[in-house]
Amino acid sequence: MEQKEINFSTTDYKSFWTKTIEISIIALIILVPIVFYPRCIDVFNPAKELTAELLVIIGLMFWELRMINKEEIKFISTPLNLPILSFIAICVLSLIWSNSFFVSLKELPLFLAGPLLYFIIVNNINSEKQINQILSVVLLIGSTFGIYGILQYNGIDF
Repeated sequence: MEQKEINFSTTDYKSFWTKTIEISIIALIILVPIVFYPRCIDVFNPAKELTAELLVIIGLMFWELRMINKEEIKFISTPLNLPILSFIAICVLSLIWSNSFFVSLKELPLFLAGPLLYFIIVNNINSEKQINQILSVVLLIGSTFGIYGILQYNGIDF
């Protein structure tokens, strides 16, 4: 078998990594409301939490790989960075004062997923096209589940 060499220019890397991060965000928006595990009692929370945490980790990995390939560490500064970083620090420090360290450690990724997703979006979603695409997916999924909720209220369930 022949090995083929694939060359990417730096712009191809940028677009590839940015596109994969965008896809992970869109997958998060689509999959978290849809993922159902019928044996869970608390409205399917464990499966949804696991899906959200995994997709945030995937987004973080692609963001890190993008920075490695571009050979630069870039972190966009916004007014919300300090409060969000403070929240992350408080979550981590609260492990020390917790009654049950291991229960708190188990729940820590759930608390960190939102702030980390914020940093992924702020640092990687730059163009108006990307924002419009993500907002379109949010509106489509929200409308779909809103209609489904109205149908359930009227006694029609699938």
